Amino acid sequence: MASWTKVFRFGHVVLVPTSVNDSPAMLFGLDTGAFANTLSLRAGRQVSKVSSDDRLQVRGLSGQVNKVYFAKATLRFAHLQQPNMDIVTFDLSTLSRHLGTEVSGFLGFAMLRMLEVKLDYRDGLVDFGYDPRRVPYFLK
Repeated sequence: MASWTKVFRFGHVVLVPTSVNDSPAMLFGLDTGAFANTLSLRAGRQVSKVSSDDRLQVRGLSGQVNKVYFAKATLRFAHLQQPNMDIVTFDLSTLSRHLGTEVSGFLGFAMLRMLEVKLDYRDGLVDFGYDPRRVPYFLK
């Protein structure tokens, strides 16, 4: 398990250190309930140019997000990288305040479904397995 990645738990939220566009590590939640990866507005403004798009809509269990943006981002977490893509960006400050730590985004189902995810809750570790024969594109 020496190659596994240390994660942080805040209640039921598992946060993984993730670099965005070569930034220092930020904390991203694992969210199988979110279709796509998302980025907080604060983190997006730190690492990329954030643009608004009135056609983007985000709806979740808590309702609809009022202002949605997008940014170009390359995500790096554990030993994987998801290349340059448009990533949905919106304000996560309420969630960050509620958890007591900065949440800079979420790794969503569209990306997580390509991985074999192993969690060790006791030791706070995660391992992501990627098989390019099963999913030949997307991650390096």
